[in-house]
Amino acid sequence: MPDRHLLDVAYGRAHADAIIANGKLVNVLTGEVYPADVAIAAGRVAAVGDVSAQRGPRTEIIDAQGRFLTPGLIDGHVHIECSKLSVTMFSDLVSRYGTTSAISGLDQILVSAGIAGVEEFLAETENGPMRVWWGAPAKAPYTVPESNVGHRFAVAEHAIAQQMPECVGLWETVQEFVEFGDEEVLTAMDMAERNRLRAFGCAPLVDARRIAGYAASGVALCHESYSPAEELEKLRNGIDIIIRESTAAPMLRENIKLVTELGAPSHRVGFCTDDVTATDVLGRGHLDYVVRLAIECGVSPVVAIQMATINTARMYRLDDRIGAIAPGRFADILLVDSLEDFRPQTVITGGRIVARDGKSLSAPVAPARSAAIGETFRLAAVDPDRIKVTAAGRTATVQTIVLSKDVAFK
Repeated sequence: MPDRHLLDVAYGRAHADAIIANGKLVNVLTGEVYPADVAIAAGRVAAVGDVSAQRGPRTEIIDAQGRFLTPGLIDGHVHIECSKLSVTMFSDLVSRYGTTSAISGLDQILVSAGIAGVEEFLAETENGPMRVWWGAPAKAPYTVPESNVGHRFAVAEHAIAQQMPECVGLWETVQEFVEFGDEEVLTAMDMAERNRLRAFGCAPLVDARRIAGYAASGVALCHESYSPAEELEKLRNGIDIIIRESTAAPMLRENIKLVTELGAPSHRVGFCTDDVTATDVLGRGHLDYVVRLAIECGVSPVVAIQMATINTARMYRLDDRIGAIAPGRFADILLVDSLEDFRPQTVITGGRIVARDGKSLSAPVAPARSAAIGETFRLAAVDPDRIKVTAAGRTATVQTIVLSKDVAFK
């Protein structure tokens, strides 16, 4: 149901809670940049342009002082746990750099604390500076053969997860699960289709034939590509692309050539940081750094901002809520001095200023967590007999993990 106060402000029948004045709007819906004010009500954008009718004696005025107004940035695929921070601390950190929304599987929380753990961590973000949308893992664990985890995630769990309001679809739908007919994954995908949710892919280093099969399953996007040619083949088959620039896989300089050299349509390309450490964020920024890097590689500033906002929102069917400064969307807005050297000076989430000049305006408060969250490891006493490995002879065949900078999964 539409918020009545929001509608009254939008129609000019009531005064706005806040107005951002004297700014230059980066309209990611049209690609234009022009002077405009923004009226905010109930945490959302009520009107854009001439908002003099919405200005009242109690309206808070945020003076942009000629700065550019852009939507808050959206991380299209991030494992928050890899930062080694809680959701609360991660949100506080990346929001300083303009990230106001993220799509995450919370898969490492899931396998240790179950759906209850995911619900608890999502609850931490409700009043925080960054929104978290949940992609329910296609299955967990991902490993073949299956590794030992505290909580499996399969069909029964999907029946619960896919009804949660934060759930936007299936996360890490690994290509091999689809190709070789993993029944749990295919059943979860059938369930998602009935619930009008999308499957989000993970298909590195695949040829055209396998991409066709993968696309036929209904997978909507992929964040795992190792060359512009691979990305282009996925686009041709109807799979959108999210370019990764992560701590472990800094791939934007190469993969942005999909747009700058191969001429692919930029509106089907987004950005993500995937596995990013807190140290990297502190050293260079978060998605703001990715936007600057794309611009350095030849992407126009407005297009780079579109990739970090509306493009990703559309891929996840969230563009009615985030991704643009337009009526009805959450008032997640950045004030930026320069589009070419993209560094948010002010960060607004839900109409509330949360950061200025790279610093949070309020200290994050750790929530009270259930005892179960702190008791996910229950280890028996270790003695030599428990860790001894017996062998029939002097040699044995063992499984190994090979570290390779060229191949993702080996």
